[in-house]
Amino acid sequence: MRLDWMRDNHPEYLMDLYREGNLQKTIMDDVNQANDHYVMLLKKGVSQEQVAEIRTSLLAPAEGLGMRKVPQLPNRVWETIVRRVTS
Repeated sequence: MRLDWMRDNHPEYLMDLYREGNLQKTIMDDVNQANDHYVMLLKKGVSQEQVAEIRTSLLAPAEGLGMRKVPQLPNRVWETIVRRVTS
């Protein structure tokens, strides 16, 4: 989810992280932070449904989408990134 969101909204940043070798770590850090919030909110008694929505909004925020034209990554580049990050 986070990787797809980055591709669709911040492809330049995604490519910078990829070239620097920091993409997988950055995504894992983002996911871990969202998971920490998930657990914390559950412990505070927030419903699982609400917590899941919040976690999703942390990983793939909807705010600002469609506001600007974002250059897309070529499919070949995207497929290479996905292969390396998910392996």
